[in-house]
Amino acid sequence: SQALVSFVLQQELPSEPFSLVAEE
Repeated sequence: SQALVSFVLQQELPSEPFSLVAEE
């Protein structure tokens, strides 16, 4: 599910929040 979350964040938000999600 991480791939899905990171994919969505990449489209809506920059790569900053992606780092936070990657940790979880």
